[in-house]
Amino acid sequence: MAYKSQERVEAEHADAQDREQQAAADLREELIDTIVKDWSPAELSQSVQRAKLRYASTEALQEKVQVIKDRKRFRAMPPDELKRYIKTQREAK
Repeated sequence: MAYKSQERVEAEHADAQDREQQAAADLREELIDTIVKDWSPAELSQSVQRAKLRYASTEALQEKVQVIKDRKRFRAMPPDELKRYIKTQREAK
């Protein structure tokens, strides 16, 4: 009976690893989609960019997505608020 229990533990561990790998793959795909859609509305251009990004690390993809989010946030800011933000960032340095 202990042998079957060990098999069950190993199977559960393998399942957990599979779920973790799938979650990482899903995250990468979501990050790539965000970058590609920001890159261009043209499908061919998106396809080329997607092929390039396939080899980037997850950390690099996350950084690119953060830059996109920041750019969109700054574009949405009223000019006075953006000036205040820049001033506080300069003072912080």
